[in-house]
Amino acid sequence: MQNDNFEQTKAFGFPYWEYSSLHEKGFCLGQLVFKEWGKNMSLLTYFDLHSGFFGNGKFLTFRNSSSQYMPKNGHLDLSESKVGDFFILELQQKENGPSFIETIWHIPSGEDPSQLLKKIVSQRI
Repeated sequence: MQNDNFEQTKAFGFPYWEYSSLHEKGFCLGQLVFKEWGKNMSLLTYFDLHSGFFGNGKFLTFRNSSSQYMPKNGHLDLSESKVGDFFILELQQKENGPSFIETIWHIPSGEDPSQLLKKIVSQRI
């Protein structure tokens, strides 16, 4: 049985079929286009990924011990993130499993995403 959120959103016309679970690792630019509550204290987020080859993706994030829906190395709560905002996502993948957001950075309005990505990568080297 599907939950009311899914049925209501499906009736509204959200194109679920355009967003799949990915099996990729790496950095990508993404715009948050939709989010909905999942089962077992989880949040499903749907991103248009502008990295050129990932397409669109959906990601599952669980509530942590601080009651936040934050990726493992995150610094922002996805439940509080605004639809339409842009982010840099670092994707990881467990063996034979779907991609998940390992780390996420919000891109402030007017900031150049490529400069932010350079800064992130340079701090890792």
